[in-house]
Amino acid sequence: MGPTTPATRHAAKALAASGHWDAIPLQTLERALDAAAIITLRPGQKVFHQGDEAEGAYVVISGRLRLEQASASGENTVLRYVGAGEIAAILAALQAIPLPATATVANDAVLAYWPLPVFQGLMQKEPLLSMQVARLAGRRIVQLQMLLRQRTEGTVESRIAVALLHAAGQEDDDAHAATVAISRRELADVAGVSIYTISRTLTQWQRAGIVDAPRRRAVAILKPDRLARFARS
Repeated sequence: MGPTTPATRHAAKALAASGHWDAIPLQTLERALDAAAIITLRPGQKVFHQGDEAEGAYVVISGRLRLEQASASGENTVLRYVGAGEIAAILAALQAIPLPATATVANDAVLAYWPLPVFQGLMQKEPLLSMQVARLAGRRIVQLQMLLRQRTEGTVESRIAVALLHAAGQEDDDAHAATVAISRRELADVAGVSIYTISRTLTQWQRAGIVDAPRRRAVAILKPDRLARFARS
């Protein structure tokens, strides 16, 4: 392995700034990225397809991926958007099972990719990384379970609140003020509601001082306790 390049240092700093890897020393992130292929992709490109064999692991350095799952009848459901610092395909790769969803680039994205043997070796050499991957994977499972349950049992407000908290990397028991980089269309996809419902609900929450959404692709959580109550309803 050669010396760390400026591009690798930049990518490591971006991961640290994402909030998902800030507990990992920067030098550890740089070593991990030295072993990765750095891929730049355009909107609409497919990263992997549902049902394919998982051959490696991805981490988003910048941009956003849309994860969609097709039912037996061919209906597509958006499971979530994967943003900077988040993992993709890792669980399927480690368990040697088919990929459960298709990942499409939602906006310009830069990804780190490790073939499975390289990733497994990295996890053995870097225990801090291994522990953080396990935490992120566990959080992902809990979030998906909650989101799918909300889609079948929850109110419209609870579905939107859960989707917004998850986009911020939060749960209802640790909600805090934050600005979430997500569009109304993306929020509607994940919550399983219409964009009209999103706009109407966000307007109501703005009037109540719960959120602020002055920009098309961002929502600021101002009263996380109120949002958490919606998520639990």
